[in-house]
Amino acid sequence: MGEHTQELHSFADLAQQFVTSKAEIFARTAGATARDFIHTNFVHEAHRFAVQAHIADIKPNHQPFALTHANLVDVSDPAHPTALPDRTIVISPEGRIQLLGPSAEIDPGIPDGFKVLNAQGRYILAGLINAHVHTFADGRPSTLSSVTSFGSLTHAQIRQLLDSPAGQAVAERISRINIETMLASGVTTVRTLGDLTYDDVKLAQRVHRGRAAGPRMLVAGPMIAIPGGHGTPYTSVECATPEDVKAAVTTHLDAGCTAIKLAATGGVTDAKKIGNAGTPQLTVEQIEAACETAHERGVLVAAHCQSTQGMLNALRAGVDTIEHGATMNDEAIALFRHNPKSLHGYSAVDPTLMPALTLDRLPQSVTGISDIVKANSEAVTRGMIDAIHQAHENNILLGVGTDSAMPLVTQYSTWHELDYRVRFAGETIGQVLNEATAGNAHMLGLDKETGTLEVGKSADFIVLDSNPLDRLSALDTPAMVVSAGTPIFRPAALVRRFDDIDADLNSII
Repeated sequence: MGEHTQELHSFADLAQQFVTSKAEIFARTAGATARDFIHTNFVHEAHRFAVQAHIADIKPNHQPFALTHANLVDVSDPAHPTALPDRTIVISPEGRIQLLGPSAEIDPGIPDGFKVLNAQGRYILAGLINAHVHTFADGRPSTLSSVTSFGSLTHAQIRQLLDSPAGQAVAERISRINIETMLASGVTTVRTLGDLTYDDVKLAQRVHRGRAAGPRMLVAGPMIAIPGGHGTPYTSVECATPEDVKAAVTTHLDAGCTAIKLAATGGVTDAKKIGNAGTPQLTVEQIEAACETAHERGVLVAAHCQSTQGMLNALRAGVDTIEHGATMNDEAIALFRHNPKSLHGYSAVDPTLMPALTLDRLPQSVTGISDIVKANSEAVTRGMIDAIHQAHENNILLGVGTDSAMPLVTQYSTWHELDYRVRFAGETIGQVLNEATAGNAHMLGLDKETGTLEVGKSADFIVLDSNPLDRLSALDTPAMVVSAGTPIFRPAALVRRFDDIDADLNSII
C-alpha cells in the first residue's frame, strides 16, 4: 500500500503544480473559463485517482495461472448458447490461452509453477468488446458540460486550449481513469471514436507497451467533420474539401491512430432543429478521400450516420462501419453485404442504443434536454432498431457499442446496451453476447486475436458469479477480469458508480 500512497501523493502534487502554473498561464490568455475548466477537472480527477489508485500499478507481467472448475459460457452459436460445466483455462506466461477443456482432463497437466485458482462453479465468458466509446467524460451530464463548456471562447481558442500542454494533460488523465473503469467493468477491447485530442492515442501506446493498465485499444483521435459540423470544435477537426480530409486522415495515422471516424451526418446532442441528427454533412467525395487514404494503410473507417441518405453516402464511398445506423433501403442492404470500396469487401452496422434511447424514454425533467433534442432522439432510436432488425433479416454484420461519455452513458454500462438490445430490439441474449465478443472481433479485424476463448488466443475473459445466459445483469459486477493474461481481482472496487444514473437506466428496463 505504501507504493500506492506514494503515487497518489505524487499525482496530487502534480495536479497542484498544473493548477498553479500552466493553468494560470492559459487562463490569462484564453479567459477565466479555461482556468475554471482545468482546475475543476484536476480536482475531480485527483479524487477519482484516490478511489482507483491501485489499478495504476497493474502491469501485464503475465504470471502464468490456471482457473479451474468454471462454467464456460459458449455463444459461438448464438441460436444455441450454452454453459459448459467444470472447465479449466490455463494462461501462459505470455498472456495467452495455453490449455482449455474439461477440468478432469486439463488439471493433471497444469504445468509446475502455475498459480491455480478454483473458480468454484463461477462462469467465464470471453471479454466484452465495445466498438464505440469516448473517453473524455464519465457519463454524467454535468461532467460532459464542464468538458465542453468554454464560455465566450472562439472555436480557435477552444482548439488552442485543448491542444495545449495543460489541456492535453487534463484530457489524458480523464481518459486514463475512464478507460480503466471500462476495463474493470469487463470490457477487454475498445475502439475509441472521437476524443478531445490525441489523448486516447497516447494512452493506447502506453497500454500496448505495458506501461499502463487498460484494454486493447483501437483509437481514432478526433472525428473528421465539415466546418461547424457534428462534434466541432471539441471532438472533431474541421475539413472543407476532400484534400483537407485526406490531410487530416494522414495526420491522424501519422500520429498513431489505428481507426478513423467521420461525422457523415449531424448528431442528436448538438442538433439545432428537428431532423438535424440525420442531415448529411460530409460529401461522398470527402468520405471517399478518407476511405482511400485510410485503406491504403489497412485502417478501417467508421462513419457517424443517423439517416438513410447519410448512410448511403458513406457506404457508396467505402466506409467500413456505420455507427448508430438508420432504416436501410435496398441499395444500403446490398452495399452492406458487398461493398467493393470497403477494406474487406463488406460493411457492418454498429448501433448504439443507449444515448438516444435514454433521452427518448426518460422524462425531460430527468434528462434536461430540449424538445428538439427529444424529437431527434425518438427518430434516431427508431432508425437504429430498424437497422438491427434488417441486419438480422439480411445477414449483415452487427456490432455493439455504447457511445460512452454521452449523457447518462457511463463507462461501466456496456451490459445495459446489451440488455436494451434484447428488450427493445428483439434480439436474444445469445445474439447480443455473440455480437459483443466474436462479432465485434470480426468487425474490427481482431478475430484471430480475441473475441472467443480458444487455445492460442489472447487471454481476455471475465469471471461472473452467475450465468449471463439467464440474466444479462450478471455482467454488471464481474468477480474478476483478465486482460491479455493479467488478472484484475475485485474489479468492482475500482469502479466509481453513479447511483442516480444507474437508477435512471434501470427504470427503463
